[in-house]
Amino acid sequence: MSKRIKALIKRDDNCLVLLLIKINRLYQLDVVRTLKYFKINKGN
Repeated sequence: MSKRIKALIKRDDNCLVLLLIKINRLYQLDVVRTLKYFKINKGN
């Protein structure tokens, strides 16, 4: 995960869903797996 994406998430949590959509389109990842990743790492 890039530092840029992490910075955007920290700056504005409301952008999280839009970022997940962009990430999933770019990398074609599983949505549920991606959401779990963000939930686990959100507090960091």
